[in-house]
Amino acid sequence: MRVHISQLVPGCVLLRDVNGKSGKPLFRKKTVLTEEFIAFLHAFLLEGVDVYATLADGSKFMPPKREQTAVKEMAGSSKSLTNEADPDNMTVIELYHFAVQQYEQLFRQWQSNAPVNVTQVKQIAQTLFQRLDDFTSIILSLPAFAKKANWPSHRSISLCIMSCYLGKKAGLTQKDCMQIGVAALLCNVGMAKMPSIPAP
Repeated sequence: MRVHISQLVPGCVLLRDVNGKSGKPLFRKKTVLTEEFIAFLHAFLLEGVDVYATLADGSKFMPPKREQTAVKEMAGSSKSLTNEADPDNMTVIELYHFAVQQYEQLFRQWQSNAPVNVTQVKQIAQTLFQRLDDFTSIILSLPAFAKKANWPSHRSISLCIMSCYLGKKAGLTQKDCMQIGVAALLCNVGMAKMPSIPAP
């Protein structure tokens, strides 16, 4: 059966290969999905996959309704960007520092062994992408805004903006630009597990 990524649960078994943009498979058919694999599929912004009607343990798979999964994702995430402030009314510099603060909160959660919530990461990328044109005049100056204390967060936000900007200039679709932006935000996740973060 065909289901949306948000409807997947651990134990789902892939009916067909899941291919990436290159055409090469990200996951082979009959792969049993775990929470980590599902988060990986979310990061690639895939719409849906084909799975068997039974889970790996033999029980029947009953996909939750999309409305229920959307509510669950929102409940599991921290306060949204728009709930705390209105990015549309910020200057581009304020928006940059606001995004850094949001990412820094996530980074500290990862340091405390919290799982990576791709929905939250996407939200930051989407907010920045909506104001992407406003960054044109300062995009080459973004590294100058970085502070030594939390440089991984500054670096990730700068990479997200620059990657989306280059993708847009190259004529990529909004979805592809967003995928690049999310990848840029996730590139430093591994540093959260390091006992001490090296200086830039």
